[in-house]
Amino acid sequence: MAYQVAMVVSRAAADFGVRRYGGVAVIRAGGVVGLLGMLGVVAAPGAPAAIAAFAVAGLGLAVVAPVAFSAAGRVDPTGLGVAVARLNVFNYAGFVLGAAIVGAIAPLSETDGLRLAFAAPALLVAVIVLLARGFTTQPATTARAAATG
Repeated sequence: MAYQVAMVVSRAAADFGVRRYGGVAVIRAGGVVGLLGMLGVVAAPGAPAAIAAFAVAGLGLAVVAPVAFSAAGRVDPTGLGVAVARLNVFNYAGFVLGAAIVGAIAPLSETDGLRLAFAAPALLVAVIVLLARGFTTQPATTARAAATG
């Protein structure tokens, strides 16, 4: 529940952040906050700390999907939503595989399994931070001209 409440708060402020600082900066900041939250989940000594860490993760990660869909819509040269549809396939696959990965890792440690299993999504959040540059707001035609010119 803490994660979901934090996501609502974050998404309410995300549009302002994108307009003011750009999608790349918002993704980087959200990714760093989300990574800190996920690492907090892994390090949490008990349920209250884990719940607080999930809230921090929600604050950061809530901005990733909307900014990604907006960027995909801007780089779709056809205007038919092909890029958005492809992104949605990866989004859904990540949702399903992420839960399976956490579930597969959790039983490996009898005492700290579920907590340690969240190290895997934390690594993936770090990848978001590293690849934030890909969330540029340039339309496809401008991006192609810049690459060839």
